[in-house]
Order: sequence, then structure tokens, then C-alpha cells
Amino acid sequence: MAEILEKMRVLLTGEQPQAAPRAPEPPKPTPVAEPPKPCAPAAVSDRDQFPHTVADRLMAGQSPVQVYREYRGMTRESLARTAGISLETLAALEAGFDMIVLRKIAEALKIDVRRLL
Repeated sequence: MAEILEKMRVLLTGEQPQAAPRAPEPPKPTPVAEPPKPCAPAAVSDRDQFPHTVADRLMAGQSPVQVYREYRGMTRESLARTAGISLETLAALEAGFDMIVLRKIAEALKIDVRRLL
């Protein structure tokens, strides 16, 4: 219908037909930023294979920090020194945390428990 009206307008007024409006160009894709580079290179590959004893201990619920530390043959003192953390911090990490307690803390703070992880 609009096309017919445009033709009639051109015939009656003698004006040149107006060009059909162009479809807007699609937006240009925004460049993808490169992923951030790690602060320090990983000491070992994620593809390292570990003996079944390591997997068994992890599946039994033992502290991953302690399991891997012992697998690498490191003492708490040497790992704390190498990682640049206190022995007390390492001991706390190896002790792990209780998810039930963490959930109670999150409820008290009125936040999602994932914010504490």
C-alpha cells in the first residue's frame, strides 16, 4: 500500500521517487579481549597425572592442600616459605572448613554462601 501511495505522489507532484530507506547496517562486533595472563606461570601442568593413592585420599575427603603437599614431598614449613604465606595460614588451609558452618555464617550475613568461597 505504501508503495502505491509513493508512486501516486511522484505522478502528481512530478518529484523524483525517493530511494527506499536502507536497512541499518548490523552493528560491528566488539573485539574480544584477550584473557588475562596469569600472575605467575604455573609450576606444573594441569595435565599432570597423579597416582591412585592421591586420588583415593582426595576422594576420602582429605585436605587437597595437604595431599598434594605430601605428594610433592614438602613440609608445611617449606610450602609456606615457597608460597610466601605464614605457617599458621597454611595450617588453617590444610584443616579445611566446614560447609555447614560456612552456610550459617552466610545466612547471618544475608549473602549467598558462594560469596564466601
